[in-house]
Amino acid sequence: MFNSQDAIDFNDSVHADLRQAGHWLADIDFVNAVHEGTASREEFANWARQFFVAIELLHKVAHSRPKLASIGLDDPEFKRFFWENRVEEQYGAISNTAGHLELLIQLLEALGVPRIDTVSTKANEHTRRLIDWARQHVLAPDEYLETQVAIGLLESMNPDASLKLARGAMRHYGLTDMQVRFFTVHITADAEHGEVALKMLSLLPQSRWEYIRKITLEQAALMKAMWNSALAPTAVAA
Repeated sequence: MFNSQDAIDFNDSVHADLRQAGHWLADIDFVNAVHEGTASREEFANWARQFFVAIELLHKVAHSRPKLASIGLDDPEFKRFFWENRVEEQYGAISNTAGHLELLIQLLEALGVPRIDTVSTKANEHTRRLIDWARQHVLAPDEYLETQVAIGLLESMNPDASLKLARGAMRHYGLTDMQVRFFTVHITADAEHGEVALKMLSLLPQSRWEYIRKITLEQAALMKAMWNSALAPTAVAA
């Protein structure tokens, strides 16, 4: 029988594992470099361009649910969540801003990267690995819901990281409140995604929870590598 306290304890233990493994996004080299102003403007832009590529492709993967993935998808609450998540990501309809890719393009323009350069960016090797991982797991019908929970657990790290990035962007790179909206909308939105992930656990037997822990840590390692790849090799701790 599902127990909400069990879900909270599981969430806390996964977060502890992420911190212990050095995968907590707010603490990684790239985020600290932007927060402290030691990343160059070019490195900041490199991160944003690769994140643009990743988000664009990951959205396509996430919204092409496998046909056989039915567990939990008939639940009205989760249907609403997936719908709200999609219209917010694509159009900024919930936050009353703009689509998240558009906000990222605006961030890049503020960093001096023309729109045409952003949309023509190619994935580097670290971004490709993250996308390949997502395709392998999200498109597998028998683990679709597990992957959605893992993604929610990962997104619950974003508020901490986004706050540090927004502060660093304004303090050290001359960006305004409007130009860092890509970060500020995620402070609230991704905290909510983490809460939904806990509710999704109720649809899965606890025998599957350790698998969720495993794939959460796998994806976090790939995300960390992609984010840190924006920095010059000498700037990344061993």
